[in-house]
Amino acid sequence: MNTYDVKTPSQLADEASATANEAIDSARNFAQASKGIAADAVSSLRGSAQDARQLGQDVVDAAGRKIDDLKAQVDSARRQGEQYVADQPVRAALMAAAGGAVLTALLISWMRGGRRR
Repeated sequence: MNTYDVKTPSQLADEASATANEAIDSARNFAQASKGIAADAVSSLRGSAQDARQLGQDVVDAAGRKIDDLKAQVDSARRQGEQYVADQPVRAALMAAAGGAVLTALLISWMRGGRRR
Protein backbone atom coordinates (compact mmCIF):
# COMPACT_ATOMS: atom_id res chain seq x y z
CA MET A 1 0.00 0.00 0.00
CA ASN A 2 1.32 3.40 -0.96
CA THR A 3 1.26 6.04 1.67
CA TYR A 4 1.30 9.60 0.53
CA ASP A 5 1.96 12.53 2.77
CA VAL A 6 -1.13 14.49 2.01
CA LYS A 7 -1.03 18.05 3.19
CA THR A 8 -3.92 20.19 3.93
CA PRO A 9 -4.32 23.58 2.26
CA SER A 10 -3.48 25.20 5.59
CA GLN A 11 -0.18 23.27 5.80
CA LEU A 12 0.69 24.19 2.20
CA ALA A 13 -0.08 27.84 2.95
CA ASP A 14 2.13 27.69 6.06
CA GLU A 15 5.02 26.16 4.08
CA ALA A 16 4.63 28.76 1.32
CA SER A 17 4.57 31.50 3.92
CA ALA A 18 7.71 30.13 5.60
CA THR A 19 9.49 29.88 2.24
CA ALA A 20 8.44 33.44 1.38
CA ASN A 21 9.68 34.67 4.77
CA GLU A 22 13.03 32.90 4.23
CA ALA A 23 13.31 34.52 0.79
CA ILE A 24 12.47 37.92 2.28
CA ASP A 25 15.07 37.43 5.04
CA SER A 26 17.68 36.39 2.47
CA ALA A 27 16.89 39.41 0.31
CA ARG A 28 17.02 41.69 3.36
CA ASN A 29 20.41 40.24 4.40
CA PHE A 30 21.70 40.65 0.85
CA ALA A 31 20.48 44.26 0.78
CA GLN A 32 22.14 45.00 4.13
CA ALA A 33 25.43 43.47 2.95
CA SER A 34 25.23 45.45 -0.30
CA LYS A 35 24.51 48.63 1.63
CA GLY A 36 27.54 48.00 3.86
CA ILE A 37 29.79 47.34 0.86
CA ALA A 38 28.52 50.49 -0.88
CA ALA A 39 29.07 52.56 2.27
CA ASP A 40 32.62 51.22 2.57
CA ALA A 41 33.28 52.02 -1.09
CA VAL A 42 31.95 55.57 -0.73
CA SER A 43 33.97 56.10 2.42
CA SER A 44 37.10 54.80 0.71
CA LEU A 45 36.55 57.07 -2.30
CA ARG A 46 35.98 60.09 -0.07
CA GLY A 47 39.18 59.29 1.79
CA SER A 48 41.06 58.91 -1.48
CA ALA A 49 39.68 62.21 -2.77
CA GLN A 50 40.66 63.96 0.46
CA ASP A 51 44.12 62.38 0.30
CA ALA A 52 44.52 63.53 -3.32
CA ARG A 53 43.32 67.02 -2.45
CA GLN A 54 45.78 67.22 0.46
CA LEU A 55 48.62 65.91 -1.71
CA GLY A 56 47.83 68.55 -4.34
CA GLN A 57 47.81 71.27 -1.70
CA ASP A 58 51.13 70.01 -0.30
CA VAL A 59 52.67 70.09 -3.78
CA VAL A 60 51.41 73.64 -4.38
CA ASP A 61 52.72 74.74 -0.97
CA ALA A 62 56.13 73.13 -1.61
CA ALA A 63 56.35 74.77 -5.04
CA GLY A 64 55.46 78.14 -3.51
CA ARG A 65 58.20 77.74 -0.90
CA LYS A 66 60.73 76.80 -3.60
CA ILE A 67 59.76 79.84 -5.66
CA ASP A 68 60.08 82.09 -2.61
CA ASP A 69 63.53 80.57 -1.86
CA LEU A 70 64.62 81.11 -5.47
CA LYS A 71 63.40 84.72 -5.39
CA ALA A 72 65.39 85.29 -2.19
CA GLN A 73 68.53 83.79 -3.76
CA VAL A 74 68.16 85.93 -6.91
CA ASP A 75 67.60 89.03 -4.80
CA SER A 76 70.69 88.22 -2.72
CA ALA A 77 72.82 87.68 -5.84
CA ARG A 78 71.53 90.96 -7.31
CA ARG A 79 72.43 92.86 -4.13
CA GLN A 80 75.88 91.26 -4.05
CA GLY A 81 76.42 92.20 -7.71
CA GLU A 82 75.35 95.77 -7.07
CA GLN A 83 77.65 95.98 -4.08
CA TYR A 84 80.58 94.57 -6.11
CA VAL A 85 80.01 97.12 -8.89
CA ALA A 86 79.77 99.91 -6.33
CA ASP A 87 82.97 98.76 -4.59
CA GLN A 88 85.03 98.06 -7.76
CA PRO A 89 83.46 99.74 -10.78
CA VAL A 90 86.50 99.50 -13.08
CA ARG A 91 87.06 95.81 -12.38
CA ALA A 92 83.32 95.12 -12.89
CA ALA A 93 83.36 96.95 -16.25
CA LEU A 94 86.42 94.99 -17.39
CA MET A 95 84.80 91.70 -16.36
CA ALA A 96 81.62 92.64 -18.24
CA ALA A 97 83.63 93.51 -21.35
CA ALA A 98 85.55 90.21 -21.14
CA GLY A 99 82.32 88.26 -20.73
CA GLY A 100 80.82 90.04 -23.73
CA ALA A 101 83.91 89.27 -25.81
CA VAL A 102 83.72 85.57 -24.91
CA LEU A 103 80.02 85.40 -25.80
CA THR A 104 80.66 87.22 -29.09
CA ALA A 105 83.47 84.81 -29.98
CA LEU A 106 81.25 81.82 -29.21
CA LEU A 107 78.42 83.25 -31.31
CA ILE A 108 80.72 83.92 -34.27
CA SER A 109 82.22 80.44 -33.99
CA TRP A 110 78.77 78.87 -33.91
CA MET A 111 77.62 80.89 -36.91
CA ARG A 112 80.69 79.93 -38.97
CA GLY A 113 80.28 76.29 -38.01
CA GLY A 114 76.71 76.36 -39.31
CA ARG A 115 77.84 77.54 -42.77
CA ARG A 116 80.40 74.76 -43.20
CA ARG A 117 77.85 71.97 -42.90
